[in-house]
Amino acid sequence: MNRWSLPLSRISNLALLGVTLFAGIAGAWGDSNPPDTSISASGTLSAKSITKSELLRFTLTIKNSSTASVNSLRIVAPPDSYDFDQVCAYTGTQALRCYQSGKEFASAGNVVMPSIPPGGRLTAWGYLTPTTSHGAAQLTMIVEWTTANSVVPAAHSSAVVSLGENAVQDWWDITRSWLLGFVKIFAIPFTLAVIGFFLNQIAKDSDERKVKAEKDRELERVKAEREKEEARQEVQRKESLRGETWSQMLPVSLDYASKYYLPLSAVAERLAEAFQPPVKTPAAGGSGQYHAPKKDLAFYLVVYLEKRIEEMTKVVGGFYFKDLRGEKLAAGCQKRYIITFLGDETCPFRRAVRACARTINARPDYDAFARQFGQTTQGAVTSFRDANAQQAWSLFESMCADRQLIGNAVLCLRGLFKILDFEANRPFEYWYDTTTSRLVLTPEEKDHLLDVAKEWGFTDKDKEYILAAEIDNR
Repeated sequence: MNRWSLPLSRISNLALLGVTLFAGIAGAWGDSNPPDTSISASGTLSAKSITKSELLRFTLTIKNSSTASVNSLRIVAPPDSYDFDQVCAYTGTQALRCYQSGKEFASAGNVVMPSIPPGGRLTAWGYLTPTTSHGAAQLTMIVEWTTANSVVPAAHSSAVVSLGENAVQDWWDITRSWLLGFVKIFAIPFTLAVIGFFLNQIAKDSDERKVKAEKDRELERVKAEREKEEARQEVQRKESLRGETWSQMLPVSLDYASKYYLPLSAVAERLAEAFQPPVKTPAAGGSGQYHAPKKDLAFYLVVYLEKRIEEMTKVVGGFYFKDLRGEKLAAGCQKRYIITFLGDETCPFRRAVRACARTINARPDYDAFARQFGQTTQGAVTSFRDANAQQAWSLFESMCADRQLIGNAVLCLRGLFKILDFEANRPFEYWYDTTTSRLVLTPEEKDHLLDVAKEWGFTDKDKEYILAAEIDNR
């Protein structure tokens, strides 16, 4: 026997093994194919010819005859030279979906319907807006969807849907056919008459344009001189009015500053120092240092500040500065402090502090405050004989443990007293020979005031009030 030959039985076994492997592979391949989806799509158009200013209605019908759901059915794009306008879809089992504009439809990914159940039918309709005129052309759309089954989780499919023929006519297309018939009859005489008429009209229009241009130049010159004079008078009037107003308001502003704004600023500054939170961000890798508030002193200043705010609001009504932006920032800082730290009108802490402020002596120092409200300290425990003061103190002690609350209150207080000091000294800007009033802020205070400005609707130009401040990085 040749050493390269094989016994007949071995050849038969190899052949049988090959047939078995081929059958297994073929069976596996056949099982992996997804089922026939049997999805059909058709479309129609409402007209074969429209003008560029008209909308073209289209209708799509998608029928799902398969055993799998059709998901994420979308129209890939509108036909060439068209944009989508309104698009709606309805399946009979789901709610009507409508997109009121092509932009809204595009933002939804051109998805007509999230799903069509097996055996379901989708009817979609909408309007196309022509972007340019064109002759008769066959319009098509590409629809895309995904189907899922136990073998293929998400199979993407698409189909081309023929809508029909359409042409977009411009004004020339409409009138051309009429002109051709008219010219055939009156070609030569009408042409000569039209040419003569237009030549006369051109000459007449040229003369009229020259006369009108000369008149317009004269009117523009007179108008420019009049506007220039009116602008000069308006500037003069405003300067005069500003000077008169300032001369009348300066004594009032100085009186308000000395009686209300500067005392309020001083109390706010002392309260911020008594809180002593870590306002500046620690250096990279550092841990930051927190100074516990001087609670006894801070509590007295909280009550005293509330009294100052009530006195100013009752007599003056608010802040009145030379600059409206300063008024808004000061009011914003005060409002933030009251809302975030004291609370609203119904807050127990706010009510207890206000009750103390209304009974406190006119201008008390810390010792007078302690005597008036019966403050006693035994070791680390402080108490008050006055019920309102005791209630406010109990709530205040728990608030002092909240570092973020104290830090936010300090930023409000610092913004408030710095704006008050700055605006109170602005009337003396031309009084001093060597220095001028400047707003000096830390980076944290600057960011806080910009946040307040945003709440009060400052424009970019208004924010220059803050951005022009000198930054203290110490």
